[in-house]
Amino acid sequence: MAKKIRVENYETEISSEESLKSKPKLKPKKNKIKLLLIVFLIILIVVNVALGFLYFKSTNKNGKLKEENNKILKLNEDLENENEEINSNLFNVIGLDSVYYVKNKLNFMDDNIVFKIEGFGNYYYTYDCMMQKVNGSYSYWAYNKEAAISNGLRAGGC
Repeated sequence: MAKKIRVENYETEISSEESLKSKPKLKPKKNKIKLLLIVFLIILIVVNVALGFLYFKSTNKNGKLKEENNKILKLNEDLENENEEINSNLFNVIGLDSVYYVKNKLNFMDDNIVFKIEGFGNYYYTYDCMMQKVNGSYSYWAYNKEAAISNGLRAGGC
């Protein structure tokens, strides 16, 4: 059967046929774009989850580091206080003299001064030895070593 076509209708029919033919061609492109968008969104979600996990781990580690830092700061403060106390005690012992001077003075005293303790016989002792022998109150005589020997005192053992 033949169909009567007018020239005006012919152009619109051809353009409608072409549009029908071209529509299936556009459909696969739209599907590809949709597929690419879905893949991109999935990748974006995975990356965001991974970054969130890394952020959580880093903040957790950061918290632990802050705790350790606070412990170290507290320990440092305690050590600074102890250092101040030691320096204060050292100043009370040596005053304005140098440590070298005080050490020499103590060595001189240990080498040359001895003590006779009442009730311990005719013996003389160094200061450290005397402190080991007696408990509480005691009476003593202090001599230089030569005077103790000339008074008949003998070296006592600790």
